Amino acid sequence: MRQKGISKKGFGKELLDVMLERAFVSDVNVLYGECSPVSSLSYWKKHGFTQVSGGQNIKVQRILERPLDIPPGLPEVLVEVFVYPSGRDWDDTVSHLFVKYVKGASLDDGTTKLQNRIIIPHKKDHQSGDVVLKLIVGGEQLFCDKAKRPKRK
Repeated sequence: MRQKGISKKGFGKELLDVMLERAFVSDVNVLYGECSPVSSLSYWKKHGFTQVSGGQNIKVQRILERPLDIPPGLPEVLVEVFVYPSGRDWDDTVSHLFVKYVKGASLDDGTTKLQNRIIIPHKKDHQSGDVVLKLIVGGEQLFCDKAKRPKRK
């Protein structure tokens, strides 16, 4: 709750910066919050949060991107990660919940090193069970199955 006389002085931004720094140091991947008052939604959006639910209790989240080191000179490849609800396991017409595109580099041993860590936020309202992942690397589908299954190519 805001107190009169201290709004618009940058205290909220300073607190947010400290919170983000602590989250990175603590290896937190996603920050969640609730807009209180509801009118604060524009503030949170301005600072990289997205709205994940509405109504009287607006919820927001921010995925904390983390770059990864890729050795220079390696062939670049596009990695596509699709996340589906569990129904995709038996129904190919089920639409994806989330898709992420990230650059990567092909290593000599056939593995791919990603430019960024990929974070898949949990959305209780969309998921009813284990998620199905589809991985496409350099245009070739390498995996499409429940994430918990060990099958890999």
